Amino acid sequence: MTITKKKYGLSYITQSLKNTPRTGWVQKGVPPSNAETISSHLFEASIFCVELSYILYQNRYLEYSDIFKTGLLALVHDLHEAVLGDLNKFASEVLRENKIVLEKRSIEALDLGFINSILNEYLDGKTKQSHLAHICDRISTLIQAKRYMSQGYEGVREIYESSINDLESLINRFCDRENGCINLIKKFIDKIISD
Repeated sequence: MTITKKKYGLSYITQSLKNTPRTGWVQKGVPPSNAETISSHLFEASIFCVELSYILYQNRYLEYSDIFKTGLLALVHDLHEAVLGDLNKFASEVLRENKIVLEKRSIEALDLGFINSILNEYLDGKTKQSHLAHICDRISTLIQAKRYMSQGYEGVREIYESSINDLESLINRFCDRENGCINLIKKFIDKIISD
């Protein structure tokens, strides 16, 4: 099987992300015209990450430079979906390790240089900053599910509940089960939910 060697540039990538609704919302009953796009999700996750990182920095859980790194990781964490598309939960679970292979291959198709290295760091999930970016990804998904449920889209409740479960393990991993850190992140999430 021949794999395309085409390289996708910034204009194609940003246009694709602005026009592509996130698959899970549509499959759970949100009309495509009302569904959050991948770029909207990236923007929100990065804003949450910058603010949360600053709170964690103020409480000595992060270094000052981590604020920028986590914000950048969250901002670009789904750029490969411009080529690959937004895989639904079923496909992700079936593919498991192969999902990472697919995502890495799609990153190779992006003609982005530095951003590709940031995407790879996020996917590898080995740094504290990438762990926090994963948390911000889930926070954004949780908040968006709550918004949709308040609009009557009850089909997204499964996404809401799985986001809560994912956050529990992600937060424990990031904080190394340290209660002060865990409580700061949960307080941040509670504040956003109540806004």
